[in-house]
Amino acid sequence: MKSNLHLSNIHSDENAVISNLSSQYTAFQSGSTALVKSFRREIDKYGLIRNIPPGILQKYSIPFRSLLDLSRNLRDDIEREVNKSNTELEYSRVRDEENTSINEIILPKRDKLYRQIEYFDDIEILYTAIEFCISIS
Repeated sequence: MKSNLHLSNIHSDENAVISNLSSQYTAFQSGSTALVKSFRREIDKYGLIRNIPPGILQKYSIPFRSLLDLSRNLRDDIEREVNKSNTELEYSRVRDEENTSINEIILPKRDKLYRQIEYFDDIEILYTAIEFCISIS
């Protein structure tokens, strides 16, 4: 009974971490999506990112930097969750339980986390491109 209660607490704590991480990512994605859409209109207007005037680039640089600063631990937290998922999958493989319900839960979770990391990286790359264009103008 005591061990079941302990496992229940661990599962509850893990769900709270995932829920918090999901909330942080949703906030990051919402903020960045609005910025990306607006920036896309500027690219459409000027043709290429390097053709956008420095003042307009600066207008986007500041909010992107703020968003990335506010979310600076988010990517690391997501990566930690991916590593935990990989560890769980490896443990399952070692025990020859590759087709278990654990894998049916962990694989989609890990894939979702990978997509979140890719999106986060895409935003960082866009910010870096903006900063580069500002620096060369």
